[in-house]
Amino acid sequence: WGLWVHTMHRFVPATWIDAHPEYFAERNGIRITDQVCFSNKEVLRITVDSLRAMMRRKPAATYWSVSQLDNFNYCQCALCRQADSSDGSHIGSILHFVNAVADSFPEKVISTLAYQYSRTPPKVTRPRPNVNIMLCSIEEDRSKPIATRSGPGSFTADLHAWSAITHNIIVWDYVINFSHLLAPFPNWKVLQPNIRLFRDAGVPMVFEQGLSGPGGEMPMFRATLLADLLWNPDLDVDSLRTAFMDEFYGPDAGPYINEYTRLMEQELDKSGLPLTLYEHPQAHK
Repeated sequence: WGLWVHTMHRFVPATWIDAHPEYFAERNGIRITDQVCFSNKEVLRITVDSLRAMMRRKPAATYWSVSQLDNFNYCQCALCRQADSSDGSHIGSILHFVNAVADSFPEKVISTLAYQYSRTPPKVTRPRPNVNIMLCSIEEDRSKPIATRSGPGSFTADLHAWSAITHNIIVWDYVINFSHLLAPFPNWKVLQPNIRLFRDAGVPMVFEQGLSGPGGEMPMFRATLLADLLWNPDLDVDSLRTAFMDEFYGPDAGPYINEYTRLMEQELDKSGLPLTLYEHPQAHK
């Protein structure tokens, strides 16, 4: 990777807004720095020129992210609205832009986010073969497998629609409570069905986002399950769980920790409550 997600301010810094407000997103008639205007030709030229210089400094890097910033303030200018309307999704203006960037670098992979407001697949525009779609599941409830929700507008429906037009997809999945890192988060039993869903949809790459540093709630257990299942989604999870508990906690404590994790899963099921990424522990009191 040369660049990794939420990158547009690397090319068009927010400090440029006074000199070039037209480079930035229009919201209710006002230009703001939260996003760029993906329909602006100068933004495209600047991005291509900046990438070319970056690629010279990191020639071994293959993947380069050209992607929206981490907020919902997409551009509402006439040209962006037209592109989005034609594709029935806010990915429309982004994908036109990213395809144009990818045309300048056929030997590289240009990655972009299908994330939050841009997750819905386009009706018309197709990503170039060297455009990678990073499809994000941030909204999903982790109390049940993602595939149990498959209606229109669901992540499952979007996943299948994206995989129908490209297999150059990375699914960005999320596996912890980012607001309260030590709160119990019994999502272990959905890891296998979710990874199988991605595999069966033809997705070749998955990024499971946990905590990037030490700490968190049962991180070794979760990371070991994920590593094993990403290697082979058809392994026997009960055997993996028991083997981990016995080895990590020892034969005396392992059975009790195993029972504890299963009790949490059962209580979550009985409660009927969702398990989400940014909730307070009070939600499961």
